[in-house]
Amino acid sequence: MTILKNNYNFNAIYKNKQYLALLKQSKTGLNAGVSASLKDNTIFNKHIKNLIQADWTNFVYNKRTTSRKTIQTRFRSIISDQKKRICFDNYELNGILLKSLLSVDSLVLMKLLNETETNCFNAVLNKNLSYAGPGLILEQLINRRFTKKQGISNIRNRCIVTGRSSIIGKFRLSRISFRRYAGRGFIPGLIKRSH
Repeated sequence: MTILKNNYNFNAIYKNKQYLALLKQSKTGLNAGVSASLKDNTIFNKHIKNLIQADWTNFVYNKRTTSRKTIQTRFRSIISDQKKRICFDNYELNGILLKSLLSVDSLVLMKLLNETETNCFNAVLNKNLSYAGPGLILEQLINRRFTKKQGISNIRNRCIVTGRSSIIGKFRLSRISFRRYAGRGFIPGLIKRSH
């Protein structure tokens, strides 16, 4: 079983190398003698600093050229998809633990909680609800904590070359790029069947 990985040559992307060098320089601190224009270039927003912290060397995409034509990469869609995957990975364990608390019987939960805490629960409850206990409050807390951004339903499988939303299984390629690369023998273990 062969899985196609993101084998992008990071050293070949000179613009990004210069960009990362500027970021490192801005983190370590600039000298007093540096011109104001360079200082302006090295001040980046919070979003870009988060990208570097998440080890984005694996996720750098550039326009891949073939002998026929240039394949246009949808940068925004690919990068946002990778961000969603990282966000889901970070919050997955917390979500599972909190949901496992919901599956515990409410009587057992009441025994675990102190009497003072149960009084607080009763004071907070809405009287119009037919059932409202620690389980319901915990469920509301989970729903508030875990928004759509951290949900698995928000993750979409995208082509690693072009960023199209539909892919072919384990190769993580869209049908167009899959046909192009398979026809030229770039995918190991795949050959074109002669008619």
